[in-house]
Amino acid sequence: MPWYVLTGAPGSGKTAILRQLEQDGFIVVEEAATDVIALAHADGEAEPWASPGFADRIVALQLRRERLAAASHGCAPVFFDRSPVCTLALCRFLGHPVSPPLAAEVDRAVARASSRRRLRGGLARQAPLPSRRCTRRLTVSWVSG
Repeated sequence: MPWYVLTGAPGSGKTAILRQLEQDGFIVVEEAATDVIALAHADGEAEPWASPGFADRIVALQLRRERLAAASHGCAPVFFDRSPVCTLALCRFLGHPVSPPLAAEVDRAVARASSRRRLRGGLARQAPLPSRRCTRRLTVSWVSG
């Protein structure tokens, strides 16, 4: 299945684009961190991002969603809201060590991108899209499957 990964700063329009793609009939895979935080809050955990297993919970949920999309939709294109690389960046921002599950997912994502044709020296094709605010940009990266 071809993968399209939306990345960008908070408020850059990733979710709005994902909603439109979904309305247009495309398969979308939601970003997992927000749901991990919401579930933890519902369970009474005030600051789940302070937990040592926070990134691993994100990776586990994202993997389940990815596998479900692959099993359900075969070769259809799938649009992802963020990637394991984004979870790695979050981990570094929070000062958390990179766990083996997260490292394995990042390696898998990079290997998948590296196995595709390189364009302009990058790992994947990227098309920056302007957001509502001129100071922010949204990047859509894709890796053919």
